[in-house]
Amino acid sequence: MVGNVLISFLGVGDYKVTKYFMNGDDEKVFSTKYAPIAIANLANIEKIILLVTKESRNKHFEQFKKEANDLCVKVEDRDIPEGLTENERWEIWDKVIDCTESMNQISFDITHSYRLIPFYVFLTIEFLRNIRGIDLGGLYYGLYDKDKEKSPIINLGEVLDILSWINFSGFFVKTGIFSKDARDFVRKIHAGAYRNNSSIKPKILQTIAGNFESISSSLNLAQDININKYTDDLLKNLEKEDDLIKEANYLAKPFEKIFKRIKEEYKFLISDEQATDFVYARGTIRKAHWCLEHGLLTQSILLLREALVNVFIEDKNELTDREKREKISYVCNYLANTTDIKNPFFKSIDKVNNLRNLIAHCGYNKNLLDEKSIESDIRDLIKLIEVAISEENIKEVRNFLNNKSSVEIDLGKLYENVAKVGEIEEYRDKVLEIAGDGKNVTLTGNAPVWMYLYIAHALHGKAKSLRYSSPVIKDFVIFDHNPY
Repeated sequence: MVGNVLISFLGVGDYKVTKYFMNGDDEKVFSTKYAPIAIANLANIEKIILLVTKESRNKHFEQFKKEANDLCVKVEDRDIPEGLTENERWEIWDKVIDCTESMNQISFDITHSYRLIPFYVFLTIEFLRNIRGIDLGGLYYGLYDKDKEKSPIINLGEVLDILSWINFSGFFVKTGIFSKDARDFVRKIHAGAYRNNSSIKPKILQTIAGNFESISSSLNLAQDININKYTDDLLKNLEKEDDLIKEANYLAKPFEKIFKRIKEEYKFLISDEQATDFVYARGTIRKAHWCLEHGLLTQSILLLREALVNVFIEDKNELTDREKREKISYVCNYLANTTDIKNPFFKSIDKVNNLRNLIAHCGYNKNLLDEKSIESDIRDLIKLIEVAISEENIKEVRNFLNNKSSVEIDLGKLYENVAKVGEIEEYRDKVLEIAGDGKNVTLTGNAPVWMYLYIAHALHGKAKSLRYSSPVIKDFVIFDHNPY
């Protein structure tokens, strides 16, 4: 049973009696010249809302109403203009929308409609389905043929399916994401094929719907590794091209028209970067750029931040090592704050952090940027990062991570026999030369307390950390300005 309310139209045509039947079942017929009445009889419709112009009311309405009443079908009539002007066409739109107030399901018949009304009916149905959530019981059209005894009534549901595919495809092209409605639609097609015992049983559509769901979730959450995994799964399924096209042509024909675009989009998203340096960083930057082009600005910023960490990841197994990632992040931030910002890598870190904080605090900032400004900043940032990732620009971070910025100084080797207070500044200068700037310094050796105190004071502000080591006390921390 379909919806028990039917919205229909009357024109001014010279309609003739015919034996209407529902397409696919020509055993059960109903003779009338009005298709809506036949539909009411054949599809258990309890009420017809009939939209009529002044001319169609004068020509057909009384006879139509009498036939309907004889079948105990209620008729509610609504006047509409002819639709010759834009204002009249908007009035028709409003009248049709008003008919559906408080309804959950409804059917339409366009057999006797005229001029532009069928076109507006299609748009109205899309509005009702997408905005009001109304289910469509049927979209009927009676194929009257004066040379044939019987006339089939067809259900134009595939027209609405095409409109749905157009909506889903447009959303995908703009965002790169298949909406939940699109994924549910694919599953509905899959389930319907088995429920209706179709000659072709789909094997791929349900799996692809699952791929879409996983990819969309990963993109929305900016989960880099999962984007790779699920997109790779989808592309493998899309490679089953012959089976896919066969299923699509039979069950979801519009899908076959867009699946090549899907392959192109997602291939770009996870293109093979194995032949380049900084593999994981550049792959993440690529995803950030893809997100930018599809309006996913927050995801793009989050991915760029992780791309800078991935610069120092060489083993795939370390991509999810939280402790290592945090260590890299701390070192990068620390050096960016204490080192020459002219280094483009540190400049990139500073800009990513600023943008990330701007987004993370949900607009609770004094200096807000609009969407276009943030989009422009991300675009510039991607260009900066692509240039900034080089061994020369990251060597300070790499040295720090590899502990190449540590030095041990034996104070006992600064003098012969006995340390002299009068030469303390000479001892200090030698230590500062050995220590350099920004290193982890350990003092050791046989030297008087006053020398240790004086040298420790001189190293404050020069060394990242200072430790004391002796045979009795190992690695005693004097101060530590390391970020971890």
